[in-house]
Amino acid sequence: ARQIKATDKARRLAPQARDILIALEALCEEGNYEPSKDLAPVTIAGNFDGFYEVFSTVRAEFRSAAPNLTIRFRELGSYMNIEGTFDDGLSDIILCVRVQQHPKSVAWETILSDDIVCFYDPDFRSPITTIEDYVDAEHAVIDFGTSGTSIDQGTLNKYDVERKITNYAPSYAIQADLVRGTNLVMTMRKGYQHTIFSKLAWCEAPITFPKVNLDMVWHKRQGSSKRNQWIRQRITDSLTKLQPNDA
Repeated sequence: ARQIKATDKARRLAPQARDILIALEALCEEGNYEPSKDLAPVTIAGNFDGFYEVFSTVRAEFRSAAPNLTIRFRELGSYMNIEGTFDDGLSDIILCVRVQQHPKSVAWETILSDDIVCFYDPDFRSPITTIEDYVDAEHAVIDFGTSGTSIDQGTLNKYDVERKITNYAPSYAIQADLVRGTNLVMTMRKGYQHTIFSKLAWCEAPITFPKVNLDMVWHKRQGSSKRNQWIRQRITDSLTKLQPNDA
């Protein structure tokens, strides 16, 4: 069979055509949304052990606003899974840290910002006070098993600072357990002090890291959806209850 190959012009026009189709789909849904009559679960994807207090607060808000509505939380995994999660219809909303520019097919709103600090076990080491301390320390980092650069690693690369990583783990909760009782240091968002890192001490990082931005992300085709708008409003309302660095 003869193979049909896309021309250069077709390749250039494909993203524009996709954007037009997404915009048209977003205009198709009309009418009001009544959560009491909704039989489909509201599905929210994200990395739960990293933002446990966020998701528990969101769940409480939905429970209050629509007690009979089913809420399903789904693990996102890598940031690179955002577009595929929406394309496969696996989630209504994604709550995730923005580590790079989001895909063009989605819209988003920043709902929380947090500082990056260093966590450690005070029984096994002293706080980090200088860049030299930071470089000489042994570090523990999160590894989801996919390619990509974290916010802290991207900043270190920018300043040409190398750290000695001696421990990788696939989740924040596991990493917190592995750091306790050792001299390891973790560079993480400050809000963890209230949850999974509550048994550890923290100190300011000797390097100026950008803030961690937690974004609420939705597909553009759901931009005008009354249901999706209602979900987004509930999430926004719930997280106004969390003060800066409490999340």
